[in-house]
Amino acid sequence: MRPLYILVLLVSAAAPAAQDGALARALQDFNDGRNLESAIGFRQAAGSAAGDDRARAEYFLAQALDRMGLPFSAFFHYAQIVQAGPAHAYWLKAIEGASAAAAQLRDEVVAPNLFDKAYSEQFSGVEPQALARVHASLGLLAYRAGRYDTGRFEPNIACPGQSDAAGRSVAADRRHQG
Repeated sequence: MRPLYILVLLVSAAAPAAQDGALARALQDFNDGRNLESAIGFRQAAGSAAGDDRARAEYFLAQALDRMGLPFSAFFHYAQIVQAGPAHAYWLKAIEGASAAAAQLRDEVVAPNLFDKAYSEQFSGVEPQALARVHASLGLLAYRAGRYDTGRFEPNIACPGQSDAAGRSVAADRRHQG
């Protein structure tokens, strides 16, 4: 009976080491351009890892799917990260990836709703091109909802490199124009 306890202890101690190895192998495959192998590895690591390793595996799974030319699958995984919120280590990068995938898919329904639910002041950390795509999606969503006065999305946050006062003055100028 004693050898059974030792065997269980050895197997349980080897499992985290195998998880670390799976993520490292998947990252190596990703860097070497073997996207299918890396996607499989990241999916396995995302299912078994925790914390930062899980966050890394989830994000790079979406990246690998995007590289494979599967934008819908990539968007699905980016969206899960966006829905997880700012606590996820790759949240801002996932917003950028989701906006690019949505543009590639010409999605005018799911992505705007995703961005509407997740939108906050923290979006100011997103790269300007991706932020512009998000704002366009939110404007389209407002227009389709019948909010014609707000159909042109007025950002409440300043663009990177712009002060908050400048952002508010630009929005005020747009409202007065008409």
